[in-house]
Amino acid sequence: SSTFGFQKEFPVIAAAVLGGTSLFGGRGTVVGTVFGAILIQTVENGLVMTNANPYIYPLVTASIIFIAVLVDSQRTRLLDAMNRRTIRVEET
Repeated sequence: SSTFGFQKEFPVIAAAVLGGTSLFGGRGTVVGTVFGAILIQTVENGLVMTNANPYIYPLVTASIIFIAVLVDSQRTRLLDAMNRRTIRVEET
């Protein structure tokens, strides 16, 4: 069908971000992306089971992406700060 996967770009990007792929550049893994896809689908399934308003689904997905990007940026900032504190001793 020509409409297979239509309007699924947002959940796919969310799955990749949750899987560990950084939006600021970097590498992700297939296993991580599959884990992110399972997590996004589980959240959407939970929303359906609780009979939530369908207009809320993208908002929940967006908030999950926002939290994932926030955690990723904080982690990157912390790792950069830890690398700056390293004292390198040159061997002579």
